[in-house]
Amino acid sequence: MKRSDYLKELREKSSDELKQEARRIADEMMKVGFRRAVGRDEANSQGALLRKNLARVYTVLSAKEKETSK
Repeated sequence: MKRSDYLKELREKSSDELKQEARRIADEMMKVGFRRAVGRDEANSQGALLRKNLARVYTVLSAKEKETSK
């Protein structure tokens, strides 16, 4: 999925859905870390992509929370 499409999808979600997405990504990052630690994960770029997506989720969530607090 393209970055702009992913951001558009994130902006359409509610705060609760964004928090759930952040938890899902964090869980996936943990799984990737375990696979990497035991030598089963050959795709090192997957961890970087997950970190970037998690940051995107938190950025959109922060913007939504600032918008609602005004």
